[in-house]
Amino acid sequence: YGNEASVGNAVRRSSVQRKDLFIATKFWPDDLVDQGCLRACQKSLSELGVDYVDLYIVHCPQRIVETWGAMIELQRRGLVRSIGVSNFSVNHLHAIAKHYPDHLPVVNQIEMHPFIWRSRRDRK
Repeated sequence: YGNEASVGNAVRRSSVQRKDLFIATKFWPDDLVDQGCLRACQKSLSELGVDYVDLYIVHCPQRIVETWGAMIELQRRGLVRSIGVSNFSVNHLHAIAKHYPDHLPVVNQIEMHPFIWRSRRDRK
């Protein structure tokens, strides 16, 4: 959430080696074409000051198949080690599984806190 430059600065100033850190960040799907995803990842890597991130997460489900294909390409290029999603429903995950059965998300980060627990519990 706008903290990549600060995290990158802390990583550079730290005595901890990169291999001992687990760095995750998100792709904001404002520009969901393949090159947009690549540019967004490269910008994140630059701000973080690293060659790769350990986990790259799609922030929300939009243009799922196209976006997931771009995420797989980032992983293939070695820019991200693992890819995941955030706030995806079961139907969204099924769409990924249908088109990319060999490249499923390693994580589905779900927002959950006391202020929204009841609304999610009651959702049908």
